[in-house]
Amino acid sequence: GINAEYMGFEIAPVVYPMASNNFIGVSLYIDQIGKFKELPLNDRASKIAQRHIFGDAFMLRSYDDPSADEWYRMDCNLEHYNNLLRNPPARALEPTQQALLQKAQQSTKTLTKEDIEKAIQHREKGNEYYRNQKYEEGENEYSCAVEVLNGEAHEEDREQVWTIRRACYLNRAACGLKRSRWRNVIQDCTRVIESDPVNTKALFRRATAYMNIRDFEESMNDLKQALSINPSDPEVIKLIHEVEKKAASEKKT
Repeated sequence: GINAEYMGFEIAPVVYPMASNNFIGVSLYIDQIGKFKELPLNDRASKIAQRHIFGDAFMLRSYDDPSADEWYRMDCNLEHYNNLLRNPPARALEPTQQALLQKAQQSTKTLTKEDIEKAIQHREKGNEYYRNQKYEEGENEYSCAVEVLNGEAHEEDREQVWTIRRACYLNRAACGLKRSRWRNVIQDCTRVIESDPVNTKALFRRATAYMNIRDFEESMNDLKQALSINPSDPEVIKLIHEVEKKAASEKKT
């Protein structure tokens, strides 16, 4: 991914995530070299951003709900791009104004039994989609379940709510593995591991994602932790050998 601190790029918000758009935001990553080298005006990016952009830019779409500490990247296909090009958003608000707007819009919801039941239904639909190899649809259902449970649970419901959330994070990560969404997998598994550090499913899935972005050290750390919990797990042992092989191969090149 692109590090926002890398000064060669500017991140320009196009659509701010808020409750009215289901916390789905869009940003443009703008290569600042275009401005310094006086490259031609990028007409399409300029229209979307409602400002002059020179040279290259690419679009990032993400789910970002600060009240729930939720962030993950979403697919940004040609339809999303064309829709913004046809209907460019109004000029972005200043960050201070946006922060005040978001604060005014956010309120802590108290979860009801109906919310919990609705989340369970979304999770079960997600499970059915996963069994039928419809991984994108499954991922969406797990995301809906997590969104429904965005709030404060009554004390007697807290364990059940976390159990549902944990299952949805793990299952969404499983869908992410099937769709090669490695960063999303890492984020979902990390959420589980932060509260349940001995969860071997989360450790194994995160290790798999780390391996696929060639972070072999982090992958091996997770696998060693998983192996210390279950020393005879054949899947963990198999993946350790695979990571070692890939790491050795990369060193040779």
